[in-house]
Amino acid sequence: MSDADLDDPDGVPTLIARYGQLLRGDHDEGERGKLLLDILHDLLTGSGIQPRPAAPLVGVSPTLGLRRGDTKLLLGLVWRDSPLTAQDVAVWQQAAQRRRNVQVVLISMSGFDSRVGESVDPQSPAVVLLDRTHVEAALCGLLTIEDAMQEVGDRAIFDGTAFTSVTDLVLTARRDDPPSFVSFTRSPMPWELELAVAAGVSLQHLLSAGAGWGQITGFTVDDSRMLITTGEGVMKSTPCAAPLTGCCR
Repeated sequence: MSDADLDDPDGVPTLIARYGQLLRGDHDEGERGKLLLDILHDLLTGSGIQPRPAAPLVGVSPTLGLRRGDTKLLLGLVWRDSPLTAQDVAVWQQAAQRRRNVQVVLISMSGFDSRVGESVDPQSPAVVLLDRTHVEAALCGLLTIEDAMQEVGDRAIFDGTAFTSVTDLVLTARRDDPPSFVSFTRSPMPWELELAVAAGVSLQHLLSAGAGWGQITGFTVDDSRMLITTGEGVMKSTPCAAPLTGCCR
């Protein structure tokens, strides 16, 4: 990644660049928490949410207040040198108990220890637990903080799951059916096919992308698979039979 990739068209450092500078900087716990909260503020603002600074819910932890529909949320941030323990989380759950009309979200940049589930009291309001991986996934566009808060919160309330990792969120996320291909055997084709080849190059039309595809920026064939790159990522197409059948899944 070049330096140009880290700035927007106006030369202002992107959120990823600011986060990288934060990681490289020599900040104490309070400073890095406040700097990260500024990044999260701008990240949420870019998603159309209007967060505002809020009074700390626990200790002096930097906190943002925001709304999601009719729901009020307090997003607290902790960045220590070691994971939060079950006892630490219990303190946040007790604070949430006093604010039953507010959804409490706790981001621990140092993560949580393996016994964090022991702090969960099913009779108390659930505290949504996010860690560094959720923040970094949101900065990279893999998910949004608001979607993570909602899904992790739903699993805490409905499934009794104290913590849901980014991996579990991504692997179990609902996905729409992938867009289809149109085989070369279809006649007539739904659109005019334009071919432009260099001299001496042989070209055969096998498949065309159907409705729902973004702009295809590249592809490669790997054994029996075709890997296709679009603006949304890389997709795999595996032929069902010989390539000339045009049958893919």
